[in-house]
Amino acid sequence: MVSSEGQEERHYQAGDIICSENERPDGLYIVKDGMVEIFHKLVSDQGSSEVHLGRVGVRGMFGEMGIIDHQPRSASARALGPTTLVFISRQAFQKHLEELPPWVAILVKTMVHRLREANLRLVRTMEAAEAGRLNLDRQELIISHGEAESKT
Repeated sequence: MVSSEGQEERHYQAGDIICSENERPDGLYIVKDGMVEIFHKLVSDQGSSEVHLGRVGVRGMFGEMGIIDHQPRSASARALGPTTLVFISRQAFQKHLEELPPWVAILVKTMVHRLREANLRLVRTMEAAEAGRLNLDRQELIISHGEAESKT
């Protein structure tokens, strides 16, 4: 049950999937105790595998990108052992984000966009390497799209 502040403590065991890529994000997680692995599944002609993107330990946060940019989750998260998380609902996060100056929200959204693009490039590189078609030609990276509807 989520408290009135939009926070809830959740408990997981080793191997439990906390959230999955492509899901609609409902909130973010802060690790209170334990360790979480963030990964992306690759599917190729040879089968499926996982790209391990990192680990999140005590006081670390994950799942924030989707509630900021309203995109599906870009990766999955799995408990590596007994793990306690503090779940912050999307509604609670949005309420606090709206209380900040508009430029802070733009900064956060820009950073999330850049991180999502970097993660996507990493996954595409791993997929290409696994398929034997790795091409390291330079590609242009758009640093900012701007936000027409935002006011600073």
